[in-house]
Amino acid sequence: MLYDRVLKILDKNHLAKSKCAQQLGVTHKTLGGYLKPEGQHNLWQYLPTFLEWYPRLSRQWLYFGEGPMFIGRGTPEGLPVPPLEILRVGEAMAADCGGSWGQVLRMIVDNAREELETNESTNEMKMAPEAKKELAEAKGEIIRLYKKLEGLQDEVINLQKELLAMQRTEKPQTNECPGRPVDMVSAPGMPSAAHSLHQGTDRE
Repeated sequence: MLYDRVLKILDKNHLAKSKCAQQLGVTHKTLGGYLKPEGQHNLWQYLPTFLEWYPRLSRQWLYFGEGPMFIGRGTPEGLPVPPLEILRVGEAMAADCGGSWGQVLRMIVDNAREELETNESTNEMKMAPEAKKELAEAKGEIIRLYKKLEGLQDEVINLQKELLAMQRTEKPQTNECPGRPVDMVSAPGMPSAAHSLHQGTDRE
């Protein structure tokens, strides 16, 4: 549940509830009420704040409880997590979300695209060549993910068309005996056409 994840954040980062309440601008008692099942819906407004406090905190884990709690463990604390790693981790987490993973993946990709566009417009002139190359690679990764989503949507449409075609070509079952022509089957109490033919041959 959401309040459990927030409590885990406080525990992992050794942040006391009273200190957290002070930084969020609420009283200790108010925060205590939020950290309960009946009051946890009040925590949603503070989730972006937690993401600002802890850049390594996974957005997907915080909002949905999916995937690892932190990302970019292999990157030194003083450096930001590379956008490509964020995208790959997001793709892996979204793939674990059952039938709705495509929607979650699109949300993650859209968020990453918006952040990249913001960073590009404000910092492109100050970026080093290596950073520009990394940004270009991240854009390419976003394009790849969009194409993957479009491909999956096309597959679903094709499967639906195939299913509809199969339903249209299905014929209703009859009571006819396999391998026997219809005109050779007689009505109850009447001799069959084959039996009459046989009798005619005997007369000859």
